[in-house]
Amino acid sequence: MHATVEPWPGRLEEAPAHVTLVGPTRTHWAAARHRLRWGGEHPFYSSILHSKAAVIRAHWTQERQGRARVQPRTQTMMDEIGLPAKLTLGQAFAAIDSAPWRTKLANFARMTAMGIARTGRRLGLTDTRCLLCKQHGSCDSVLHIYNCCANTAAVRDWTRRALQLLADWQPPADGMAAFLVYGASRATPVTTALRGVAIETIRAARASRIQAAKSDPPVDAPVPTALEHWKKMTSLLRSYISHEWNVAQEADDDGSIRAFETRWGAVVTPADAALSFSMEAIAPQPS
Repeated sequence: MHATVEPWPGRLEEAPAHVTLVGPTRTHWAAARHRLRWGGEHPFYSSILHSKAAVIRAHWTQERQGRARVQPRTQTMMDEIGLPAKLTLGQAFAAIDSAPWRTKLANFARMTAMGIARTGRRLGLTDTRCLLCKQHGSCDSVLHIYNCCANTAAVRDWTRRALQLLADWQPPADGMAAFLVYGASRATPVTTALRGVAIETIRAARASRIQAAKSDPPVDAPVPTALEHWKKMTSLLRSYISHEWNVAQEADDDGSIRAFETRWGAVVTPADAALSFSMEAIAPQPS
């Protein structure tokens, strides 16, 4: 065993009866002067570091200590968008993980909430304007795309109308971006479905523009119109409702059928084994 030996800096009559070496003496921890603890208080050694074996071990094993920290990009996204009231970041990610979405959609939603979505300079394009509206001074960012992009205005308007009609709720006037990125504080199958429809519509529109811009040579792909957005969203919602109808029928109980009719009765009517859709109840088809 080896120990660190230090001279007492004060007068001999003031020397303490006991001296404590903090840390294993076989390692470099005991070699640090600030880990030599004298009895009582002394101005030369008033700064004492207290530690635990788990903390010391973590330096070698890379164990996480304390509460999990929010990564800088994720925190930046939270500061820009704003986390909805009564919703934690963990609940937001849990809602994405449990949503019945396709893998591409779930990955896109998760990356967006994490603050690492492929926008702006991360795309590697010389033009950092919004890919969809191309407005002068626009920035290709999540906040712009979900909150004020002129091209996605049709998506936001349709989503608000659908939420009001089917869920009897809609986010605040400036809260659509927060709803699309993090979800609702009390998510339901209806709000989850409509959120997925809106995100997938925007994701698909951007994906086609990104693919065209990165082709060799680059191609200027057409920007989706309001009518194309409407057709895409209604098609996605019809597919989701049809799948839920099949599940309700397979359950073969009246409760599942009643739950289905309660959720989607405003836009669909079961007719024998088929479904009759009336999607224009949400919003009329654009001209």
